Amino acid sequence: MVVQGLLNDILGELVRLPRQGLKLDLLNGHVLLRNLEVQPAALQLLLGLPLVVLAGVVGRAELHIPWAKLGSEPARVQLDRVLLIVAPQCEEALLPCEHERSFRAKQRRLDAHEARRALSCDAAAAPKPQRGFFSKLAAKLQENLQLDLTNVVIRYADSSFGRSPFSVSLALDSLKLRKLEVAGAAEEGAAG
Repeated sequence: MVVQGLLNDILGELVRLPRQGLKLDLLNGHVLLRNLEVQPAALQLLLGLPLVVLAGVVGRAELHIPWAKLGSEPARVQLDRVLLIVAPQCEEALLPCEHERSFRAKQRRLDAHEARRALSCDAAAAPKPQRGFFSKLAAKLQENLQLDLTNVVIRYADSSFGRSPFSVSLALDSLKLRKLEVAGAAEEGAAG
């Protein structure tokens, strides 16, 4: 229950976690979630797109974290059977969370600017702060993250054109996102 609460805190704005269908093997770095309902504001929050999810489900989400080889092997996120029906977001129907998120983002930028300005005056005098364990862990996971999407269908439906609504569907069998190894590719090109 504690882990489900933690996952809900992390993913709660994007998906609704099921009460059942959750398999955890955290010591071996494995989390399996089934039948996740996608929240209406997920694409706005995740990608900043002005789209509302009318209906959406992720049939299977699997996370593999190689704790013992975190620096050398990537963390893998596999999403299978992703089905989304999306529509454009009306300006009048902006979700309250979007206004709040926009305000928080602006406030963070202002705070960061003020902090940079203050630090530029004290840069030589103050030592750099140490990052905590969890921030280092999160940075390492982001550095080596691989995302695999399989069996994805996204349907865009727009009825804002009056009498002639339209829709278009995008179906993907597989999409794999990997970190680009620029330095390794340059060395291989120079050797060959």
